[in-house]
Amino acid sequence: MHLPTLVAKVCLRPFIPRFHKLLLPSQVGVSTPLGCEAVVHATRYFMDQPHNDKVLLKLDVKNAFNSIRRDTVLQEAHKHLPEIYPFICDCYSSKTSLFHGNFSLDSATGVQQGDPLGPALFALAIHEVASKIKADLNIWYLDDGCVGGDPQTMYWWRPTDRGGDP
Repeated sequence: MHLPTLVAKVCLRPFIPRFHKLLLPSQVGVSTPLGCEAVVHATRYFMDQPHNDKVLLKLDVKNAFNSIRRDTVLQEAHKHLPEIYPFICDCYSSKTSLFHGNFSLDSATGVQQGDPLGPALFALAIHEVASKIKADLNIWYLDDGCVGGDPQTMYWWRPTDRGGDP
């Protein structure tokens, strides 16, 4: 384990209760023991209701961790984690060089693979959008979401209304 990984793990620990308070109930991928199971049970409960005429959308954000904008990550980290923002800024404010043999590639988006802060920073970055979804069921495990409601409410998810794939 290299030093920044160890520092990130130590830095993250005191903020777990803050993540819990901020991200629940919609995001259970950070600071929630058995978060994945929570998504499964909430979804099953939603779908098993008698006379359920609801629809369910299962969302998986494509290449999410590599695609999240770092300026958004830094903005949310500054807002919610000011105590460790200098460390996060040092890790994410400039390009990261990725190496494979003699080949190198500069990465300027996303959170770094293997970074203990990565899932928490990702969850912070999408929290504002995910928490504004108005649906009977809105629960996320990091980049995987289950959103459900009556067909008329869920109609806005149609890809033609947004000009792209769901």
